[in-house]
Amino acid sequence: MLFHRRMPRGTVTAVALAGVLFALAAGPAPAVGQGRGLAERILSDPAPNLCDSEVRADHDDCVVKRFRNADEELNQRYRALGGDGRNREFLLRAQRAWLAYRDATCAWEQDVTRGGDARAARLRGVKCLADVTYARIDYLTQARNP
Repeated sequence: MLFHRRMPRGTVTAVALAGVLFALAAGPAPAVGQGRGLAERILSDPAPNLCDSEVRADHDDCVVKRFRNADEELNQRYRALGGDGRNREFLLRAQRAWLAYRDATCAWEQDVTRGGDARAARLRGVKCLADVTYARIDYLTQARNP
């Protein structure tokens, strides 16, 4: 048998309000190729905090923070890669193509939940951004140090 602890009425209202505000702030998923992508919107927002909380909104912040950390690590890894001018040009073209792939892949991931919970759709998209970015970091690490 599962028992639920009853939360004070004010706590439930505050958590519900935070969820609604978060969903409204996320807005609808843009069509592919229109407006700023999810990655750009996430990276341009102020840095989240309070990742150790059990509050749902704080969990959302943790997902966003994971992507921010991945993006920062990727940029550091990318800048650290050496090579001559020709090699750097190939890498730059590959990185631009990868960014388009990442954004399209994660827009698709987010769109899979269209019509459902906007918060869940956004979190799915942000989690995808982090996962795909960490995979790229691993690839660049292995490619540089086979």
